Amino acid sequence: MTTKAHKTPATPMPQGPTGALFPQQPAVLFVCTGNICRSPMGEGILRAEAAKRGLSTEGPQAVRVDSAAIAHWNLGDAPDQRAQAQMAAMGCDISAHRARMVRVGDFRRFTHIIAMDHSHLKHLLAMRPHDSIADISLMLDHVPGQAGQAVADPYYGTTADFAAARDLITQGCAHLAAKLWPQAGQADQGGGRATTTTPQGRTAPNAKEQHHG
Repeated sequence: MTTKAHKTPATPMPQGPTGALFPQQPAVLFVCTGNICRSPMGEGILRAEAAKRGLSTEGPQAVRVDSAAIAHWNLGDAPDQRAQAQMAAMGCDISAHRARMVRVGDFRRFTHIIAMDHSHLKHLLAMRPHDSIADISLMLDHVPGQAGQAVADPYYGTTADFAAARDLITQGCAHLAAKLWPQAGQADQGGGRATTTTPQGRTAPNAKEQHHG
């Protein structure tokens, strides 16, 4: 699969139900199976990339970055502890995130929806409404030489599998951030570590027995 096979063409921003134009600034939604492994890592890493560029990640002027699931298994759950550990190792706290389903309205709220693998991509293309404003792509479509490749689900794997997923997502987010905010200055030029950032808080029940990332 190539990027051209599923990229949506550039179109003018449509009007919302009240007639107001949707925001022109980039807004990114990461999607995986259960929203507890790969997509919350993507959300946290892209928030850190935005912070490194001096962009606000909190408050009314914050860049809009979120993540969601295509399956209902883990709704309301915090990210997998192994995903949290990988993110904590790079200075990024994703513990406040709570899993949610991707919604049709997300296609009107986000300019970019990023799938972690081909099953997510297929699901997103099938549910995309006619008035979608979202450019839909795979995470690794944004990495030169890796277009069309998937970030494998680490849930049933080892710590090394979680580290590998995080590293691929980090590569993807670095390239994506450079495309989304090409004029933004680097607030942290010296270090390779992400700044600590927390997704916007949501409350939820305790984790369930069945999980998937």
